[in-house]
Amino acid sequence: MRNITSIDERIEKLKKQKETLTQRVSLSLYTELSKKLGKDFTPELVLSIISDTWENSNEETKEGWKKSASSFQSKKRKKPKKNKLATKDIRS
Repeated sequence: MRNITSIDERIEKLKKQKETLTQRVSLSLYTELSKKLGKDFTPELVLSIISDTWENSNEETKEGWKKSASSFQSKKRKKPKKNKLATKDIRS
């Protein structure tokens, strides 16, 4: 019985992790689109642009977009690690 409880707990933990990851991806997408569209940004505008563009594109173009879609996550900017040695030298 403990094994079932343990598995259920793990499932719940994974569901929470999935939700957190989904929120991070959504926020990242929102931020990138907001930067690209500037003051004109609205979620409705983005949806309209995507819908119209998708409907009016050929299959080859759509396949190219699908292939490049995996690169969105890899383009996330990572904060550079602080170099403790360099910080120590600056303070000296």
